[in-house]
Amino acid sequence: MKSITPRVVRKGGGMPKTAFFTPYWSEIDGQRFLSRFIIAFTKYGGCHITRIHMADNQREWPHDHSATFLSWKFGWYAEDVYSGDPANPVKRHVRHRRFGIHRLRHDEAHSITEVSPRLITVLFLGPRRHGSNYWTPNGMESLGMKMDDQDAEWS
Repeated sequence: MKSITPRVVRKGGGMPKTAFFTPYWSEIDGQRFLSRFIIAFTKYGGCHITRIHMADNQREWPHDHSATFLSWKFGWYAEDVYSGDPANPVKRHVRHRRFGIHRLRHDEAHSITEVSPRLITVLFLGPRRHGSNYWTPNGMESLGMKMDDQDAEWS
C-alpha cells in the first residue's frame, strides 16, 4: 500500500490499549493537532476529553476509529464523513453545532475540515470493534496505534 503522509505522531505515550487518567497529544507535521486526557479507556469503552487545535484534513486519506463514539462539543467543527466501501466511499460534509452531540460509527471514516477556536470535545466510546485505519483507494491501512497491536481481541 501507499505510504500515508503526513502521518499523525502521537506523543506522551500515544493511545495505549488500556488507560486511566492519562494525558497524551498528537502532532501533524510538527504542529499540535490535539491534546487529550483519557479518563478511562478499555476494550469495552471509555471517555476522553480532547482539545482539537486544528483540522486534520491535510492528511491524504480519512481515518476511522476502532469504536463507535458520541462526541459532545464545547465549540463547533466541520468534517467530511465517509461510509460504504473504504476503497470507494460515499462522502458527505457535516457541520456540527456548538454544544451539539453527534455519533461517528466504527464503520465510518472522517476528516476534520474546520474547528472553532479552543474547541473541546468529550468523547464517550463504545467497545472496540477493529483496528483503526486510513481509508485509501487500495483499501484500509493501519494507523499503527499501540492499542491496535495484532494481539488485540475484538468483540
